[in-house]
Amino acid sequence: MKKILSLMLIGGTTGCALFDKPDDLPPTEVTFYDIKISLPYGYIIDSTQSDAHLRVYEKGFYKSMILLSIDAFEGDPAEWLDGYADYVNQNGWTAQRTTFMEHDAVYSVFTDKEGKPGREMMFIYNNYCYAVSLRGGTEQDFDDLLATITLTKQAVEM
Repeated sequence: MKKILSLMLIGGTTGCALFDKPDDLPPTEVTFYDIKISLPYGYIIDSTQSDAHLRVYEKGFYKSMILLSIDAFEGDPAEWLDGYADYVNQNGWTAQRTTFMEHDAVYSVFTDKEGKPGREMMFIYNNYCYAVSLRGGTEQDFDDLLATITLTKQAVEM
């Protein structure tokens, strides 16, 4: 009887683990300078590639990656973003000017070095250029990620 009960307990917990949906688990809240973003469950930081100005989060042994970057900015945002969009388009990818959270931005679609589809939103906020990128994943995944972003008004020092 104890063996049967033990097998049922092991089988029950294994079954629960198999049917548990990781997508239902809570996201990871991340603050990166003036950005607050919710990363879907399963993304972990790669500290070997991340630094003060770039954060790399990976999921599934780099099947999918989220990158957050910041760079100091000076000049005319419209002129700079137009130049960036032109650069992306001239290199065979697709970029278009847009707005993101009421700020001038460039939305890009590309293929990374490993052949994974990628999307990026680059925008100017609080005198800094931010980029949020998803490599691997769908357009809907990227839209869902962008929808979680909120902007703060903290002073950034670099």
